[in-house]
Amino acid sequence: MKVVLFDPHISGHHPYWIYFLARYLTEQGDNVSVVTSSSSNGAGEPLRRLGESVEVHYVGHNDGYGETLSRSARFITERKGFNACLNLAREIGSDVVHHLYLDRSIISIYQNIRGRSRSFALFGMLLWPYMVSTPGEDKPFARRFVHGIERRLLRRMLTQGQVEKIFVTRRDIKDSLVQSLGAETASRIVPIPDPMELVDPIPQSVAREELSLPQGIPIFAFLGNLSIVKGADTFLEALPLVPGNWIAIMAGLPIDLSRARVEACRISLRGKGQLVTRLGYLPEPDLFRYLAAADVVVLPYKRSFTGTSVVYS
Repeated sequence: MKVVLFDPHISGHHPYWIYFLARYLTEQGDNVSVVTSSSSNGAGEPLRRLGESVEVHYVGHNDGYGETLSRSARFITERKGFNACLNLAREIGSDVVHHLYLDRSIISIYQNIRGRSRSFALFGMLLWPYMVSTPGEDKPFARRFVHGIERRLLRRMLTQGQVEKIFVTRRDIKDSLVQSLGAETASRIVPIPDPMELVDPIPQSVAREELSLPQGIPIFAFLGNLSIVKGADTFLEALPLVPGNWIAIMAGLPIDLSRARVEACRISLRGKGQLVTRLGYLPEPDLFRYLAAADVVVLPYKRSFTGTSVVYS
């Protein structure tokens, strides 16, 4: 099967998510192409690990999540990128196009697909139901107006089969979307299984023994990519304020938090708690061990809508 993966962003967890998904699909025998933006800060390095097995097409340029771009500039950039993705899918005779980041892209997606015939199925990933208002939420009029348009367009694309399925990270996100978009969309919104439900529970004592961690002492952990947006710097800054005898674990791949900064924090803690680090890619089996070994997992995200790793915690 021919699959085209599209993600307008190339920072944070995005290139790693593309890498793991592309690698999995190629291992299943699929022919995979990736369309994303280029970056000058090294964020796209994981994609280079794919080698020649996956064709990577760069459209536009993006060194961040888009905060440095105005709304209109981001809209134009994403619309052009997704249009290039659809053109590539038609050119190579793709069976599937998967948009990996629907968040705030609903209008540009609709404008790209309306009135255009295609032979491939379109899927998408929505990390947060940002366009759904919660009771008591105070949104500016302009934002409520745009979110209303996005809800109507998403409902239309789902009920008319323009988008086959959208995947969400939690069951409560699906419930929120179905309540807002209508019951007829329920079969097209698919929650990703909780990874913790797919593995056998690991007793804390066993996990600590397998990781060579002591028993009977409080352990809290920061797991996953070490990035500023994920609050890795906040985690380090908070450690000197924690009283008592404890162990803090920081395990994951440094993104925009330097190893030197982590080491400086470790040195500053002498006579207080202990910082244990494992800096690098964390295999999934070890991730589950660390989750089981910790008493508390701390992920102090800067903004609520960027907290996608809490799926694991």
